[in-house]
Amino acid sequence: MGEEKRDFASNRRRHYFIDTEIQLPLTLGLILIATVEGIFVGWGLSRIMHLASDWQNARQIMEFFVFLLATFLPMVVINFWLSAWFTHRMIGPLSRARKALSAVVDGNLECEIVPREGDFLRHYLEDVNAAVKTLKRLIYRDHQYVQESVEILTQCRDKIGESVLPDQAKSELQKLLSQAKSRLSIVNAHFVRHRRGKEP
Repeated sequence: MGEEKRDFASNRRRHYFIDTEIQLPLTLGLILIATVEGIFVGWGLSRIMHLASDWQNARQIMEFFVFLLATFLPMVVINFWLSAWFTHRMIGPLSRARKALSAVVDGNLECEIVPREGDFLRHYLEDVNAAVKTLKRLIYRDHQYVQESVEILTQCRDKIGESVLPDQAKSELQKLLSQAKSRLSIVNAHFVRHRRGKEP
């Protein structure tokens, strides 16, 4: 029972902290930003409350709204800028990875994602590149085997033509070899049509 609880707690921790390399700096950054903003807003609100407690003239009313604006407008601008910066660094790599994977689905194994300086998820992009490179190597290797097999089948067909077998047997064997060659020709054709140069 105690072991099951430990396993559950361990799984729960893994659920919340999937990748500490990314999550920890982002969490600490958000805590720092929220703390600084909280201090600034607290200072602004205390000043606003002081002004609101004593409405003596129109100038104080004006100061109240100026401080209110000066407290919240910078927070909106800063949060907008930080959100744009963060999403650019996070969504940019994800968008490029999605385009690369769509290209792979379309049969193009020549794509590679080039991480930009300062991007988040760089090691994820490297993993996608490594996976595509491995897939490319295996498919191109298999395509080479298919080409060699087709060549062997062609040689077999030629040998059958030169053999002393009855014409009907030759015809049937050549028909079977042609069917085998035809089937082999479609193996990996979806990916190989985009091939540039030789196998990496």
